[in-house]
Amino acid sequence: MTYNGLQDTDIYANGNMQAALDVAYQLSPGFTIKTITLKSLQSGEPLEGWTQSENENEYLHSIDDRPYSQPKFEGKSKRVYLATKKNQNIAVCVELTAEKAGLDVFKSTCSSLNPNGIVTIRALAPFYLSKADFDLTDWSHSSVIDKYIAPHTGTWSNEIREQVLRSKAYIPKIKRIESQFMLEGKVSPLFLKNALISQYTPNVNFKGVSHIMSWFVNPKTVTNIEFIENVGLNESWGSTVRRAIPYEYQDDPNYIGSLVTYILRDDKFLYDGYQHYALCEESFMLTVPPSDVRKCQVRGPLNIEAPWYIYFNEQIENWKIERLKGTINIIDEYGTSSPLNIGIKYLNDVYSEIILE
Repeated sequence: MTYNGLQDTDIYANGNMQAALDVAYQLSPGFTIKTITLKSLQSGEPLEGWTQSENENEYLHSIDDRPYSQPKFEGKSKRVYLATKKNQNIAVCVELTAEKAGLDVFKSTCSSLNPNGIVTIRALAPFYLSKADFDLTDWSHSSVIDKYIAPHTGTWSNEIREQVLRSKAYIPKIKRIESQFMLEGKVSPLFLKNALISQYTPNVNFKGVSHIMSWFVNPKTVTNIEFIENVGLNESWGSTVRRAIPYEYQDDPNYIGSLVTYILRDDKFLYDGYQHYALCEESFMLTVPPSDVRKCQVRGPLNIEAPWYIYFNEQIENWKIERLKGTINIIDEYGTSSPLNIGIKYLNDVYSEIILE
């Protein structure tokens, strides 16, 4: 029977969702159970295209999630889990082997007319989520983590905000998100990993255009971020700064996760090298013999000017910014993984923001 005492169940054919089956049996004195094998009633052969396991995973075992109401029975039982990636219906029977003093005894329901020996599993095509099922806080309504306005120019040079990803109320419960762009640790330095959105590439003129980088953060593990603050065009060099993430929507029942999104402007850009990002100036100076170089800061002690170094152009392979799409995977309670694309929308010549694509 199924885990809730029925003779049929529906699951999604996503390779993760498991049909949970209970095999009940009684043993004569001195016998121990040796093997339990689920088979196809139609062929009598082991199930093809299904994975059988005694280990339960984290996902639901029935699409309609009917309440557990397993009937009582005498004897013992063993729970077995089945999953598949193929859209199919199958009638499942069971073959058991018991052992006593080296003697094997078999019992099979595959040739029985007893309906209690058969379970029907319907593996349906997965239901994938799309951007229409989610909301991403737009820039104007997102929570400010840091913003610097250069006093000499009156323009902002960098801005960091928490953009919140939430699901619509009607979709399945979301278990987690998976991304290679996830910030981890209680205090996570920005620019330690590649950003979700942007990278730098030679010969792309980016001056005057906002440069966006974004990372997913887990409120269970990350409380603060550290970064080199860009104090803007013709200003002094910035300090290493620590800021707390607001997580203002964390108690929202539809909250999925937060993006720490960083916008950089003016004459600075980021150089991804030596396992960290450096904040570099766009202007160059000449040396003897003539050579283009860049002055770059790296993270240092908090609240003092971050240390800076001189890098030759040939040391920096990637210079300018290129707009990239980023993809995260949304895993729902059925184990279905839905890709969600993150992109950039241009609002004008000097400003752009992250959106769902």
